[in-house]
Amino acid sequence: MNATMSLENTKHYPVMLNQVLSIISPQHGGTFIDCTFGGGGYSEAILKFPDTRVLAFDRDKLTKKYANLLEKKFPKRFNFYQEKFSNLNQVVKKKF
Repeated sequence: MNATMSLENTKHYPVMLNQVLSIISPQHGGTFIDCTFGGGGYSEAILKFPDTRVLAFDRDKLTKKYANLLEKKFPKRFNFYQEKFSNLNQVVKKKF
């Protein structure tokens, strides 16, 4: 039996979502950076608030399909980068 977990066959539940949302206060709007996008649960929750924008990073190729869904749903407020979050500074300097 293979004990390896994969995004392809599991559902991601952001376990600390309420705590994170209470700390970052997205109801006031703003730009947020999700450095470990994964299944996109945190990014999607942030984007439910109207004046928010999310820049998401993940190096795992499997995350792109989840990112594509959010890019379609929030085309002007969500940007995904297939990068290690350690490259955050280079991406931000290049794009902004």
